Amino acid sequence: MRHVSCYKQDRYGRQVCRLKTSAGKDAADIMLSEGLARYPETYVHEDQPVDREGYRRLHAEAHGAKRGLWSEPDPMSPKARRQRRQA
Repeated sequence: MRHVSCYKQDRYGRQVCRLKTSAGKDAADIMLSEGLARYPETYVHEDQPVDREGYRRLHAEAHGAKRGLWSEPDPMSPKARRQRRQA
């Protein structure tokens, strides 16, 4: 069974939630550690300090190990990809 815990609304009125797997693991932790997500500094102020440190660490470990998107020769953020397409 998965567990969803919504803890606030963002500035657009959307629910911000945590998703845990049936084994109790945080989905964000899994995605960051496998290099399947980035931890954007843009939204860092919205996280609890303990979460910030963990997310930053997982992001850095995946980046250093070249897992997931970090295995690409030139990984780009979604914003950079949009800017490249618009140019």
